[in-house]
Amino acid sequence: MHPLVLQIGPLGLNAFGALACIALVSGALWARTNARRRGASPGDALQAYVVAAFAALVLAHVGYALGNLGSGAERSPLLGGLHGSAGLVGALAASRLHFARRALAWRAWLDAQAPVLGLMLCLGQLGSYLLGVDYGSALPLAAPSWLARLGSYPRWTSS
Repeated sequence: MHPLVLQIGPLGLNAFGALACIALVSGALWARTNARRRGASPGDALQAYVVAAFAALVLAHVGYALGNLGSGAERSPLLGGLHGSAGLVGALAASRLHFARRALAWRAWLDAQAPVLGLMLCLGQLGSYLLGVDYGSALPLAAPSWLARLGSYPRWTSS
């Protein structure tokens, strides 16, 4: 696994964080460029993207913290990870509120941002893979044989 991509003193940037930054910047560029192509205001589209991205990050942290309450983790859940579904709900809610006062149609903006969502999902999964998280645990020896034949990802080896 590749936990750190960059380290400057006590601060480190892991693979997930680096790929999340790339996804966020790519999304902002896409929002601006795609709005210009559609004849909409690039400023409005970019502002909606920033609002949605901020809400997504905040609610993804809150979702992670709520999902890990009482888990006995050695560090604070707020410093931990992100919960993707909570982030998506946050982005949808914030962008809907943003477009309640704007002329640009919310659904058209969502259509324009669909490729960005796909890019973010792919980069997020790649970042998780490089970080070595989201795999669960190895099957116990008492697992049913049909489940053991299915295998797991990545392939666990018994030692």
